[in-house]
Amino acid sequence: MGGLARSAGSDGVYGIGIPPTFTKQTSNSRTFFVQPGQLNHYRLRPAIINEHVETARQIQSVISSGNNVGQIFKASQDNINGVTLTLEAAQSFIVDDFESYANDAALQTDWVANTARLATIDTIDPGEGLQSMELPGSGAISDEWVTTVVAADLTGATGSLLMKQSHSYSQLKLRFFIGDGTNTKSAPIVVQDTNVWERIEISEAQLAEDGGGTTDPAAITKIGFRVEDPRAQGVFYLDDLKAAPAPGSVDLELWDMGTTIPETGVTALDVGTQYDELGDKGMNSGSVASSVRLDLLGGKRQYLVRPFIAGPALEIPGNTLLNTGNYYALVIKHVDKDINVYGANTSFSENYYQNGYAFTFPDNSTAIAAIGEYNDIQFGIFSTHDVYVNTFLKFFDAAPGSASTEFVYIEDKNMEVVDIIFNDAPSEQVREIEFKDRTMFLPKGGKFEVNHNDDFTDSVTLANVLIGYMYEPQAVNG
Repeated sequence: MGGLARSAGSDGVYGIGIPPTFTKQTSNSRTFFVQPGQLNHYRLRPAIINEHVETARQIQSVISSGNNVGQIFKASQDNINGVTLTLEAAQSFIVDDFESYANDAALQTDWVANTARLATIDTIDPGEGLQSMELPGSGAISDEWVTTVVAADLTGATGSLLMKQSHSYSQLKLRFFIGDGTNTKSAPIVVQDTNVWERIEISEAQLAEDGGGTTDPAAITKIGFRVEDPRAQGVFYLDDLKAAPAPGSVDLELWDMGTTIPETGVTALDVGTQYDELGDKGMNSGSVASSVRLDLLGGKRQYLVRPFIAGPALEIPGNTLLNTGNYYALVIKHVDKDINVYGANTSFSENYYQNGYAFTFPDNSTAIAAIGEYNDIQFGIFSTHDVYVNTFLKFFDAAPGSASTEFVYIEDKNMEVVDIIFNDAPSEQVREIEFKDRTMFLPKGGKFEVNHNDDFTDSVTLANVLIGYMYEPQAVNG
């Protein structure tokens, strides 16, 4: 959205009525389900990132029944409005990383072809490591390359691989398949670009049967690739082929560890105080909890955990804010399955986050143990600030019916309406507003409110609401 950031004018402000210190802009959005034929009420608070470690290059630790993982951070703001983490179902197994083959003949022994066009090793531009597998795509639709594995239960699993191909997907196609020795099921490998390595994920659930039989996903012995659409001089490159089992869940907690950074091998979590009001007290009838359950999806993913909220509901009496400057522990606990926790590359020679560290612990009363000097997990802490709204964007997944209307307004921390954007307006499928001639102040603790009176005769099921805003940069503990 061009033109959202404006230079200071002669009156010394950024935009009309926006103080010159509000020099940063960002946005956040959320998708809501629409209940048909009812009044639908959506609320959106600003979410500005503060403490964070961005990289998720490698596994820092594994959450298991005897091992939990956490991150110490120093709070620069007095509230949290969501966190990010990068997690993956553990116990994944590598089908082939293509590093062990001494020559093409050794590769071809494991990856058996049904054609004279054989698999070969490529060392010029491997996806990971020193070498990858090259498959010719210039032959026939029936060309296959298959490897045999020890019988594996892949029910609900997610497979992933690195892939690069010489032509676009519209011109050259490859399928991935698994088999139980009798039947196979497969799915196309869809790439977005040409001659660029891409990480592809394929879930067992999305595979379709190739014949009249039914493949047993609990007894897979064959994994392979099949040309679906060949092309002259077409080439496929594959690397880092692995599978992750059906994912489980984790519980997330927050502990106030005081003004002194916890000491590895000495400090236990229960020396601190658990924050037991996680959740937005201004929403969901004020329901809060001492932990938040996160149900994982297949594969390695970055999660934005919206329910992990602490203290932004300033309009609610008894709302407990964080203690700015205190050290906190973001805790990830085992529930049902082993989970990989990702973070920065341990070969980094610089510590990018200097106000904490990742740690492991068996229970709340046993001292935590630092994972390593620079081994922070990938995490992000978001919070609410005072902001000036400059953009509002709303769109539905279908055209609203003629009987649907909308009310949009800003509510401050006292639950008072301080600005009405529009009132009883006919709903539009897409509505975008830039506030160029009007200052829209959204105070910390305030909310952007949308009331949508749905027309039950239409096909609207989802609403996406986005707000863009200017904010004043504040010191964070990076």
